[in-house]
Amino acid sequence: NQYLHYDLIILHYGLNVASPKSNEFAWYARRMLEVIKQIKRTMPHTSILLISVGDRSYRKEGVYMTIPSIPHLVETQQKLSEKTRIGFWNLYEAMGGENSIIKWVEGDTVLANKDYTHLNFKGGKKVAGWLYNYLMDEFQKYKEIKKKSVRSSKNQDV
Repeated sequence: NQYLHYDLIILHYGLNVASPKSNEFAWYARRMLEVIKQIKRTMPHTSILLISVGDRSYRKEGVYMTIPSIPHLVETQQKLSEKTRIGFWNLYEAMGGENSIIKWVEGDTVLANKDYTHLNFKGGKKVAGWLYNYLMDEFQKYKEIKKKSVRSSKNQDV
């Protein structure tokens, strides 16, 4: 940061901790909290965006379905972003929510690998476009709020 002066750090961790066997992510939240605190301590003027995990499936009795803990992990990530006052983007929701990865793997346009976990290049490009649009929309909202704030303060001076 001393040399590059980062404006934004994007965190996107957790998909590999999702498991059909556990819905408990307090340990994950504690560790990510320390990561976020460290970034804030060392780069206090840098914005942070936490991107949730996307959908991930596993095979149960021959059928692929969303790992039941994914929504719990996304909720943990959202609460963590609220607690630390950083940005949050829900990739799971953007992908289509429950069982969406199945459509990404088996659809006419294949957007994810047959491991039902990882996006392929096309899927990554699609998500990158969505993220770009999200960031630009939020930036526009910020500029509008800033503009209104400046107008409001000028009116109070009169």
